[in-house]
Formats: sequence, structure tokens, C-alpha cells
Amino acid sequence: MLLKKLMMRKFQVFVLVLATSLFLIGYKSVLAQSPPTPITYGETLAGSIDAAGAEAVFLFDAASGDQITAIVSAADDTLDPVLDLTTFTRTLLATDDNSGPAGSAQITYVIPADGTYNLVVRGAGGTTGTFTISLEAGISQPTIEQPALDDSQTVNTEPTDSSPVGLEPRLQRIRIGSTVSGTLSGDASFNLYAFEGAADQEIAITPDPRTTFQPLLVLYDSSFTELARAQPSNALRISLPAADWYFVAAAIPELGVGGTFGFSVLDQAPAAQPALGEDELIYGNTVRGTITDAIPIVRYRFAGNIGDPITISMATVSGDLDAYLLLVDASGNIIAEDDNSGNNTDAQLSLELPSTSDYFIIATRRGQETGLTSGEFVLALTSSAPPRVGSVSRPPVPEEFVGLSTIDIGSTVTGRISNAVYQEFYVFYGEAGDALTITLEAAEGSELDPLLILLDQNRIPVDENDDDGDSQNSRLDVTLPQTGYYAIVATRYELAEGSTQGAYTLSLIRQGGSVEDVPPPFEQLNPIRVLAGDSPTETFTPLDFADVFTFSVAEGALIDFAVTTEDGTISTVIVTDSELNFVTASDNGVILAVTAPRSDDYLAFVAPQAGPIANVETTYSVTLSADIIRSNAEAGERIPITYGSTVRGTIDDEQPAIRYVFQGRAGDIVEISMTARSVAQPLDTLLILQDESGTTIAENDDINPGIVRDSFISIELPNDGEYTIVATRYSGTTAPITSGEFTLTLSVQDPIFSSVDRTADPIRYGETIRANINDDTKLYFFYFEGMQGDNISIEVQTLSGNLDAVMYLYAITSTGDFLLLTSNDDSPRGGTFDPYIEYTLPRTGGYVIAVTRFESPDSEPTEGEFSILLLKQS
Repeated sequence: MLLKKLMMRKFQVFVLVLATSLFLIGYKSVLAQSPPTPITYGETLAGSIDAAGAEAVFLFDAASGDQITAIVSAADDTLDPVLDLTTFTRTLLATDDNSGPAGSAQITYVIPADGTYNLVVRGAGGTTGTFTISLEAGISQPTIEQPALDDSQTVNTEPTDSSPVGLEPRLQRIRIGSTVSGTLSGDASFNLYAFEGAADQEIAITPDPRTTFQPLLVLYDSSFTELARAQPSNALRISLPAADWYFVAAAIPELGVGGTFGFSVLDQAPAAQPALGEDELIYGNTVRGTITDAIPIVRYRFAGNIGDPITISMATVSGDLDAYLLLVDASGNIIAEDDNSGNNTDAQLSLELPSTSDYFIIATRRGQETGLTSGEFVLALTSSAPPRVGSVSRPPVPEEFVGLSTIDIGSTVTGRISNAVYQEFYVFYGEAGDALTITLEAAEGSELDPLLILLDQNRIPVDENDDDGDSQNSRLDVTLPQTGYYAIVATRYELAEGSTQGAYTLSLIRQGGSVEDVPPPFEQLNPIRVLAGDSPTETFTPLDFADVFTFSVAEGALIDFAVTTEDGTISTVIVTDSELNFVTASDNGVILAVTAPRSDDYLAFVAPQAGPIANVETTYSVTLSADIIRSNAEAGERIPITYGSTVRGTIDDEQPAIRYVFQGRAGDIVEISMTARSVAQPLDTLLILQDESGTTIAENDDINPGIVRDSFISIELPNDGEYTIVATRYSGTTAPITSGEFTLTLSVQDPIFSSVDRTADPIRYGETIRANINDDTKLYFFYFEGMQGDNISIEVQTLSGNLDAVMYLYAITSTGDFLLLTSNDDSPRGGTFDPYIEYTLPRTGGYVIAVTRFESPDSEPTEGEFSILLLKQS
């Protein structure tokens, strides 16, 4: 199991290095609009939508906690109004079409922070006409059903072929800026929401305070490692660590509760968060830590006000840790302490703070320095009171920028430059020191020669760019000199005097990554492939919430998928297609007879039924069956099959060939065998494999000509898409025509293991081992035991061939994971392309050395024999 995890992670390194595809997020069109109109509480104004796709924007100032109600009513029979509530920078907070009186659009919302907000009116379905809009404050929330999400809120809102009728999606794709709602009841203890995030992007996941049920919110990366969690009614704020797919779990905080909930995922500038040190917390924070003999005590600090009701929980997630909590004031006086008030050996404190002061949380173990237990823990600080360190509200928009379009950091918009409109402005708010990249690119087929200008809030140019290198597109890499509002000018070369025109795309991102760096979900999740009849085994652990499996299924197949746990833990299975469109779900670990809506690689997310509150560690196995409903082909029909399928057929004069179709992905290593079943009338089999265009990419008559007349094909698929297997017979000019029954099997090798030596060879200090790297085996592992403080050297030497070796050193952690310590391609000593590593071991335990070859799409792979020498330096 541990070796498999290591090889999977090593393979991911290669994939990430070689990947060149970009996954583009959706973007919104930008239309020329009228300037925003100010509106105040108690005011009713008139307006109009004069063209399809146009919008009318109304600005108002609000304070944190204001409960506002805005109503838009059509003044004629032609307009079907839609109302959006957004931040000043156009982050969507709420939307509605017709939940108000007489089909009007109505939004009631509690304002989250001081600032300027937009009410945006548009016509549903391109309708136009006149309207009135009213804005009131302090009106109670009406009892209405939550409006359904529309296209501005989620990525996939339109029904798909894979969406089941009457079943609430347990996994949905959303985007940053979305507001979502859902219901948890019965055995459905959690829902998942997937979105793309950029490296260092600051986000806030905020619950809807209007709902009576407040869920636990937990954020995971694409490997389902927990990054942060927020207790009910608390927001979760985090800087995303990498360009990745992220998953929010909205979950029950304890067994037996549930209800309807809502939350928003918002882009949040760093200045909107208090500046905290490594040991500082605010209400709503969740952190992880480890108690060991070397570190028996971990301290955290927070600021609180007198009377604040707080709860501090410390839950053990690994090891035998007997958690112990103390709360200490700034003078060192112990305010409260607890050993086992939580579940099992967990600790929990609930109290009201006695004074306005700084406080210290002491997370430790029973016995503290003299205690005997150790392990990892999760500590959460929650309160219904606001944090004492508040967020910073933005100043009013400068008069020069009022009425201009806005853009969020992390966003992409589109527009058009013409002789009538030769420049367009986009306003954003930034902090001093923000490192940003702004790109202005002409759309495909556009004649536009873009010019990009950045202005500060006094309309003084900060920087500009015409051509980015050899490209006519424009790019600015800029560090903002001061905090405030800025305007991006999207225009053309020579401005008003210029002659080029056309559509463009404008992007504003933080340097260090964007969602364009995120591969498609199927590729990024790196799921574990399951074949029909296989029973792979995995493990539930507290901090690795879910595992993701994949299986290829043909349209019309009946899918059975079952999870069996070692200790009887009940599991939840959520099935989506390869693009994360929801298909079905089960909360008893079994999916039976679900018809595949189309041929695709499907994903199965497997997690404990109790969701993120489950504190289990147990092994489990999964089994898959995907039976095709039809087995006989009509004339010219192709029979769908999947990896792991075995089918039988008959070749004769009436049916000299049978075609089978399957879905494959680039890089899949596919094996197809066709075996004659009759000895008395042996069929001389012939196998042909065709790609989506009908081009033959592989063919085989005899496995061993003249000896073994069965057919066999082994090939690495060149592209994603549909492939056709032609099962037929050899029909040479001199050979007799044969007929008979056959058996055909389609299988796929796990690419992780296709060219990997699957055993880790033990190696000792002073020992030399030889091995060969080639196309058949290009990755080797060597295992050794070391002591803390050992100074080691590892030397690889090429003995033959043109091998360009690369070496990695991993430490095996106490949880069985593999931690990359260092790597080397070419020796730092110079004079050779062979790798060499010198390292001081950080702990006593097991280590693994991985040796492979350097690979690049621009060069031919190398191969050859090598030796590896492990030495302990004196």
C-alpha cells in the first residue's frame, strides 16, 4: 500500500512536468453600460433595459449587519426582470428572478461588511422594458423558498444528460463568486462543491446567516487532504496554496441534525483579513498540530472581548494522544482547563470571556511534559461574537472612477474595441505590494493590436505595454505602489488615431498562478482506476477525507459499484462524469443498476457516510460491475464495451466482422486479445483497432505467425476519444475462409505501473546495486533505514548507454506517507550528468530513493545501465 502511494506521487511529478493543456474558466461578456445610479434606503427609482443583454446598475452604501430588501417590478408587459446583488467589484452575493410579489425580482440579504454595493437589473431571456426599483433596510426576511441557482452562480446549472431526476446533486461544480444552497437530511450528511482556484488566491467561504441550519464547512485540495474547516456560523478564510481543484464539504456538525443551508465562496483581497502571526487565531479558525515527546505543548494566541461566548475544541486525529486544553489570560492565570469533555479523549472548553484581553490556548496532552501519549490534533476556536481584530473596509470610489466597469483580481472579462469605442476602463481595488499580471489579448480572428495602460486613482499612468515580446498582445507585470483604486485601460495602438479593432480578452491575476494553470478535473484528481472484477483496497483516514476512483463505462451499461469496509463503517459513494457533472449517489456504500447516460470515464468519490466529522481509520475495498444491456449487434452496429470486458461472438459468412466501441484516453496502455473457441473449426482471427476518424492504428493476425493463430494488440492510445475494435477473420488470397466462435477481452494497464519496478530493493550503507532504465522499466525504488543525524551520500553512475538519470530522496513519515526531502539531476560537483545527493537525515526511520530518467517533450528519452551507491559519511 505504501509503495503504491509513493509510485502514484512520483508519477504525478512526471505528469505535472509534461502537462501542457490549460483548462480555461468561463468568462462574462462586457457590454457598454450607462453609469451607475445612486440609490438610498427608502427610495424608489425608475429605469429601463433598452437592449438585450444590457443592464442597469444602482449603487448604495451599507453597513455591516444591514438587512436590506430590494424589489424590481416591471412597469410594462415586455420585461422579465432579474436582480443581482454584488459587491462594488462585482462579486455576486445573491440573485433572483421572480420570487417577489406578482413575479417581481426580490432580494433580502444581510450585508456582510461596510462598503458600497451594486444592484444590477437585467432582462431574463433578452427581454427589454421599463421597471421600478425600491430599496429598504430593516425589513424582515420573508418566508420564501430559496430561488434556484442561475447561470451567473454556478458553472453547470443547465440540466445534463447525466443529471438524475428528483435527486439533489451531492457534488456540484461552482466557481469563486458563487452562492449555493442545499439540504442535508437523513443519511445525507454532506454535500461537495468543486471549484478551481489559483495559487495564493485569497478566498472566504461564508455561511448564509438567514438559514436556521448552519453546516460545518471544510475545504480540501484535489487529493482530499483537509486544508481548513470552519465550525457552524463561522466563515472560513484561506490563501489557496496552489493552482488546483478544491472541494468544499458542507456537512452536519454532529449526528442527528440537518436542514437547508447556504454559503458563498468569495474572492477576498488580503487586506480584508487581519494580519496574524503563525500562532495567532481569530474566531472561526481551525488549525492542525502535533504533540510529541519533543514538542509536548503548542501555544496559540487570540484577542477577545468581555462576554464573548467561545468554544475551544481539540480533537485527536492520529496516534494515541489524550488531548488536554488550558486557557490562560495575558497575566498567566489559568481561566479554564479540560481533559475529556469532548468525544472519547478529546478536550473541549466552552465559556464566556471574563475581560477584554489577549488570551493563550495551551494545546497539550494529559501529563503535559511528563505525558506518554502523542499524535496529531485539530484545534478549533469558535464564537458567535465577531472577531476583535476586524477587517478593513474600503474607501469610497474616487469620483473619476464612478460609473466605470469593474473587474475583480482573479477575473477574466471580454470586450470589443471599435472606431466608435476605442478604449474601455476597468476599475479594481488593490493593496500596496500586490504583485499582479494584467494581460490584454486579441480574440482569435480579431485584427486588434492591443494596448494596455494602468492608471492610479488620480488617473496618473503607472505603466503601459503595447507588444509582449514577439506577440502583438499586451502584458503588464506590476507591483502596486500604494493601496487604493486603479483603472485598467483596454485600448489599441495609437489610441483614437489607431485603425485596428476587434474583440479582446482581459485578465487580472495575482502573480504566482491562475486557474488557467489547473488541468481538467479528471487529470488533476489522478483517480485510481478500477476494472470490472477488480477489488482494489484503500484506507479511510481522518485527514484524507475521500478517495477517488475511475472506471470507463459505455453508454447504456448498467453500473454496480460497492464498497466493503473492514470494520463495518458505512460509506457514501458519489458518482460523476469526467467533468464532475453529477450522476448518482448512495449513502449505504452500494450503487445498483444505474444506467450510464453516455460513454465516458466516470468518477466515484468514496468517503465515510458520517462525513468530515467521522474519525475513522479502516481499510476498505471496492468492486465494479458494468454490464452491457445488449450483446448482439445488428448489421453495421457497434457494440459498446469497457475496460475489463470479456465478450463472445461468432464470425461466419453472414457476419464476417463485429465492431466494438470503447472510450479511451491518451496514454492508456490497452491490451486486446481475440481467441478462437472451437478446436474442430478453428477461426483464424484478425484484430483491427481504429481511432475516432476510422484510421487503423494497430492490427494483428497471429500472435506467433504459423504457430499461435489467435490475435493480440498492445498499444498506448494516442488521444482521448472513441476507439473501434474490429473483430474479424483473415482472408488471404490462398488461405481458406474460416468461421467460428471467439472470445474477445479488452483490458488496460495502470499507467502508474506500466514502466515501474514494483518492488523497493533494500540497500545498505556501503552497498552498490545495478539496474537498467529503458522504455520497459524507467523507475526504480530503493529502501534503507537511517538514524537521525546520519550524513549520507547517494551516487548514481551511468555504466552504459546515454542515460540521463534523476534521483529523489523521500522520508517515510509516521503516518506512512512519503515526504520528498531533496532531488538532483546533474551532480553539483560538476563534470557529469549523473545525480548525486548529500543529506543529513532528519529523523530515525525508513527512507526511499527513487531513480528514474529525465524526460522532456523536446528530447528523445535516454536509457542505459546504472549503479547506485549509498554511503554514510564519517
